[in-house]
Amino acid sequence: REEDCDFCIRHPHVSKAHATIVIQESPDGAGWILLVKDTSSNGTYLNGRRLTPQQFVQLRQADMVSFLMPTEELEKDPATYA
Repeated sequence: REEDCDFCIRHPHVSKAHATIVIQESPDGAGWILLVKDTSSNGTYLNGRRLTPQQFVQLRQADMVSFLMPTEELEKDPATYA
């Protein structure tokens, strides 16, 4: 929700600086990797599982990152995709 963030999500349960997403060169130098780190008090979820706070996790193709706890009601809510 902070104006200086690269992506702003205006939702009361999304923190002002909810997560950090970075791209960096892979350790073997053979390409690039995408990493996410939970920096919120409400939790960040990767494929439905809550991330450990303050630890980077590598994202893979088709991973789903959520800034709210994934629920069936959330999936049905049209505002989720607005």
